Amino acid sequence: MAKAATISGTTAKKLVREIEEFEELKQYVLRSIPDNILPYGSKLWWEKENLEADEDIKKGRVHGPFKTADTLIKSLHKNARA
Repeated sequence: MAKAATISGTTAKKLVREIEEFEELKQYVLRSIPDNILPYGSKLWWEKENLEADEDIKKGRVHGPFKTADTLIKSLHKNARA
């Protein structure tokens, strides 16, 4: 059975701020770690992949949407050569 705890609003705000700072630091560290260090498919691996995908989206490095599988495949082949 879980025990309940009560914290003040000031303490709660401080904790939220510290969690946000920790998340920023975590993202910085994940970006800095070489790709082959994190175990493939692990939670941290997925977080790093999602960070990189978000950056690609922000920088416009995305293609699509594709109306057919053929146009998707052509785009993949074209971008593999680039």
